[in-house]
Amino acid sequence: MFVCALILVTASVTSPIDRDSQFGVYVAFNVLLCLVLPLALAKACGWSWSDVGFQMGNGRCALAWIAIATIFMFPPLIACARMEQFQAYYPFYTPAKESFSAFIEFALGMTIYLFGWEFLFRGFMLFVVRRRLGAWAILIQAIPFWLAHVGKPQVEFISALPGGVMAGVIAWQCNSFIPVFVIHAIMNVLLNAFVIAFAR
Repeated sequence: MFVCALILVTASVTSPIDRDSQFGVYVAFNVLLCLVLPLALAKACGWSWSDVGFQMGNGRCALAWIAIATIFMFPPLIACARMEQFQAYYPFYTPAKESFSAFIEFALGMTIYLFGWEFLFRGFMLFVVRRRLGAWAILIQAIPFWLAHVGKPQVEFISALPGGVMAGVIAWQCNSFIPVFVIHAIMNVLLNAFVIAFAR
């Protein structure tokens, strides 16, 4: 099952779909790979969706982590948004820079995309590997997540490994991938908004 997940990650990262000109197709393709197919695999194995972290989990834990992460990440997001490498990379959907409606379309699309992305790593991978290897699952799911950031701004790539481990810890503690998805979605919207606001 973990090998299947790695194949899905590889297919997602190496997709030939152009994110700028075919953004809707890009989002749909990744939702299929990262959410629909893993959920189907889980069902085929006789697992409930809650067995792979697709549940609300511990709500109090989730709210605490969402608040802490949002407050903690606010200053670094502002600092990164001012960097030339982030200015050159984000937002990768060009129309989002040109109109508010296009930015909202981009933000909604990326939120849907990240729901599947976080389920694959902090849901499917984490909870499947946990069955056999226990807490090692936190590190194991973080490694392909880190490698999936190759080609992104250097600061983001370097921070993706410890960030992936921390995200795994949060999902483990809350018994759900959903709080990590909320955190990632908030960070994504804020980063892209800051990049546009600080555009040179």
